[in-house]
Parts: sequence; structure tokens; C-alpha cells
Amino acid sequence: MDEFTDFGEAVLRNLDTLVPPGTTGADLALELGLCAWMHQCDTDIDDALDRLWEVREAVLRTGGLDPITEPIPFGGRDPQAALVNLAIYLGGLLARSTAASGSDTATVVARAGEALSSPAQRRPRRRLGELRSS
Repeated sequence: MDEFTDFGEAVLRNLDTLVPPGTTGADLALELGLCAWMHQCDTDIDDALDRLWEVREAVLRTGGLDPITEPIPFGGRDPQAALVNLAIYLGGLLARSTAASGSDTATVVARAGEALSSPAQRRPRRRLGELRSS
């Protein structure tokens, strides 16, 4: 594993390994990989979810995709399942973003990583209840 301190960046830069192309469902390797990155980055489940939503925004912008037409993955009551499902969604989003931008995956990941590390990218945390009522 590479050395990262930010969970979102760690997942983004290793998304092709965590979620190989064609992945449609959770598997043990994905769950263990997410757990390992959370542990290494000292990130709890709520922060992990927040950072993956920020990864989504960075990948959308980098690939020039329209956030209004891009599907939003469902969450749910189980935050662990929501985290796994969001990671799977991000794997597909990265592929769509790569195709839309006409770049290769490494270029999209590098640009999204730069956007992700921008202070403007970080938003105050909004809990699921707040998201549902907005």
C-alpha cells in the first residue's frame, strides 16, 4: 500500500484495484481494502463517507460530467453497506469520467486528486438526515 493520510485520496488513487472494471457487487477484497485504508488514515465511517462524496465531486468535475444527470448512489441505514456501494459506484464513475474526458484513467485520477486536495473541495459535514431534508 502507498502511504496516504487522507482516506479520499487513498481510495481515489487505488480505485482501480479496489473496484476492478466490471465490478457490480461487493466482495471481500473491497471491504477489506476499505477497512485497511480507514485504519491507515485514522478515519471513521462518517468521515469516510464524506470523503468519498468529495471524491465523487472531484471525479465529476475532472471528467466534465454533468452532476445533474449523473446518478446518485443510494445510501441506507447501514453505513458500512453505504460505503461499499459508494466505492463500487465510484469505480463506474471513474470509467465514465475517463471516457467522457478522452483521457486515460491515470490522468483523470491525478486531476481529481489535485481537485480533491483543494481547500475549496472540503465542505462542512452534513449528516444523512440533513441531506434527506434538503
